[in-house]
Amino acid sequence: MPKPKRKIFLASGSPRRTEILKKLNIQHTVIKNIVEEEKIDPLYLKKSLRALAFQKAYLSQKNYQGLIIGVDTIVSLNHNILGKPANLSEAQQYLHFLSQKTHQVISGICVYDSISHTKTCRTETTHVTFKKLSTPEIQNYCQQYHVLDKAGGYAIQDCQSFFISKIKGSFYNVMGLPVTSLLNILKNYAIIS
Repeated sequence: MPKPKRKIFLASGSPRRTEILKKLNIQHTVIKNIVEEEKIDPLYLKKSLRALAFQKAYLSQKNYQGLIIGVDTIVSLNHNILGKPANLSEAQQYLHFLSQKTHQVISGICVYDSISHTKTCRTETTHVTFKKLSTPEIQNYCQQYHVLDKAGGYAIQDCQSFFISKIKGSFYNVMGLPVTSLLNILKNYAIIS
């Protein structure tokens, strides 16, 4: 007997993640993520990201029956983790640090089935190389765009043409949703074919 279709919930307030799911025609409901951002241990980066994504899905699932998606995305360069900058000065420091270097954008994703109490968690990594950035370019970018709610202080959809020289991996992962991993998980739950 085929499994009944489950409702999909996104435990995230990120408009970028919602936008990506809409582009993929994945109907979902946004629910409040009740997990506070915490420090990620660079020695256990992928394991920590999967655990945090699971926490976001599991702890947000109260009163919801279906598949709950939890995601956490970080930027890493030379074992330095760049989360969301606290202020514009820190965002500018991040961008100077990333200038002319290749960094990793790593997302942990977990889909928790609140009906069967099962979970599937994965990580996805994208390598992003920045061009050389001048101080005026960085200052201008930080003044024009919302940089404080983005890991590493940048949004690829806002700066791709003038910051990025190379991307190896998923563009959508850099936006904050590891689409390849998510689609594979949803196939396993028979949500998509």
